[in-house]
Amino acid sequence: MSNLAAFTIGPEKNKFLIHKKFACEASPIFKSAFNSSFVEGKSQEYVLEDTTEAAFTMFTEWVYTGRLEINFTRYSAETVDRNGKCGLLQCNLMELWLLADKVMAPSLQNRAIWLLAESYSKFLCFDLNKLDRVWEGSGVDSKLRLYILQHFALKMGKGVYKSHGDSFPKEMLLEMSTLHWQNREDKVTAMPSMETFYVKEGI
Repeated sequence: MSNLAAFTIGPEKNKFLIHKKFACEASPIFKSAFNSSFVEGKSQEYVLEDTTEAAFTMFTEWVYTGRLEINFTRYSAETVDRNGKCGLLQCNLMELWLLADKVMAPSLQNRAIWLLAESYSKFLCFDLNKLDRVWEGSGVDSKLRLYILQHFALKMGKGVYKSHGDSFPKEMLLEMSTLHWQNREDKVTAMPSMETFYVKEGI
């Protein structure tokens, strides 16, 4: 068991075991924690209460394979809510991005945001359930925030704000008004390339 690290995930405290070597290679946060004299180093256990089991399952796949693939055909039309919400997939990807941000795994952040954009192209809808969580769990310079802001500024009509006004955090709406002004000034009329929303990898 000494080559395994334990992770306690979410408010339900689900347990995961990952080989310590892979966890430390995936995240400098884990490498520092598990090799320290602090509680994580002594117990070889790391607690992540502010994430989900689904997001950590995706993280585990990436840790072991270096890849994260989504089989979009599994998400049939029946999983797409008629009110414009796309089930759990996009929620899980946003949670994954926040988790990767927390543990300093930029390549996983970039993969998660690419898959989030790809899911929109497949389903032509965007889940609103995680917007509060994204704005609570990220900073003003967050690339995930920027992607969501540009997405709604350039791809969504006014109707979504009228029909789902309570779903938008006030801070997001303030940032949106600033972005609209900036887009007009810069003559931005189409969604920027995905590289705009990628986190810098490496040193």
